[in-house]
Amino acid sequence: MRNFCGVIILLLSFSSCQTSRVVSFYNEEVDFGKYKTFAIINPANRSEKLSLENKQSDELIEKAITKELNFKGYKREEPADLWVYYRFILDTNVNYHINDYYPSRQYYDSNQYVNTTEYKEGLLLIEMRDPDTRKTIWQGSLDLKYKSRNKSKVDPLNDAMKMIFESYPFLAGQSKPIKQEEK
Repeated sequence: MRNFCGVIILLLSFSSCQTSRVVSFYNEEVDFGKYKTFAIINPANRSEKLSLENKQSDELIEKAITKELNFKGYKREEPADLWVYYRFILDTNVNYHINDYYPSRQYYDSNQYVNTTEYKEGLLLIEMRDPDTRKTIWQGSLDLKYKSRNKSKVDPLNDAMKMIFESYPFLAGQSKPIKQEEK
C-alpha cells in the first residue's frame, strides 16, 4: 500500500518539479533491427504476497509501457525478441530549516523554530534486454522529486512513460537510431 501511494504521489507531481530528468543509453554494438516483439518481465509482480494496490500499480505501469512500445511499432507477444523490465525505487527524505528570529541572543531569549519538510524522491527505471544474451541493450530512467502537487495533470503515468520512451531512438525492425529532429 505504501509503495503504491508513493508511486501515485510522485507520478502526479513529477511534472511540477524542476528536477525531473530522463537519463538513457543504448548499446551501439547491437543490431536493433532484429527486435519486433516484446514481453514485460517483472519478477516482483509474480509474488503471491503482493497487495492488491501493488498489483494495480504494476498493471498501470505495464499498460503504459505497452502503449509506448506499440507506438514505436513493437508488438507484445511471447516468445519475444525483447524483454522489458521496470522498477520503481522510492525514498523519503527530510529537510530541516531553523528559523532564528533573534540573531543577537545576548539581549533576547532565543526563539528558534525548526521547520521540517518531508519529500519523496523516486526513480522509474525501464530496461530492455536481449533474451538470448540476457544483456541490457537499452535503459531509460526518469528521476522524480516530489515537492508540490500539480492537480492539472490528466495522465501522469503515461506522460512519464512518454518522456522515458522519447529517449529510445529506435522503431521496431529498424537498425539505425532516429535522429533527434526526426522524432
